[in-house]
Amino acid sequence: MDIEFGRWGNARYPNLNYTVWPAKGGFKNSSYIKEYSQQGNYSNQQFTWSRDSVIFSTFNGKMADDKHIVASYSCIQPPASISSLQMPVHINLWLFDGKPPADGKAVEVLIDSFSFRK
Repeated sequence: MDIEFGRWGNARYPNLNYTVWPAKGGFKNSSYIKEYSQQGNYSNQQFTWSRDSVIFSTFNGKMADDKHIVASYSCIQPPASISSLQMPVHINLWLFDGKPPADGKAVEVLIDSFSFRK
């Protein structure tokens, strides 16, 4: 399960990406893309993972409520396509194809908090 911000080398490609990779062979990944423009200094990214669905949400600011939601996607696939295995969490900042930003500016991501609830 991924929430990613990137254009993958194509300036016209929407920059917000939600993806669920299949748990087993024979299933396709489920993806949602949208152009996202963050308002202010904070955003809130979350997903809710259950046995048969993954619900992604993006909010402007720190509040996760209807007033601040800017994107949401529900991946409801055959249950066999959504993993039920425990998985590690990775938070990455990486360069597409190892190339630095075209504008030469530094890139920084600050994480104010992270939580996992069972």
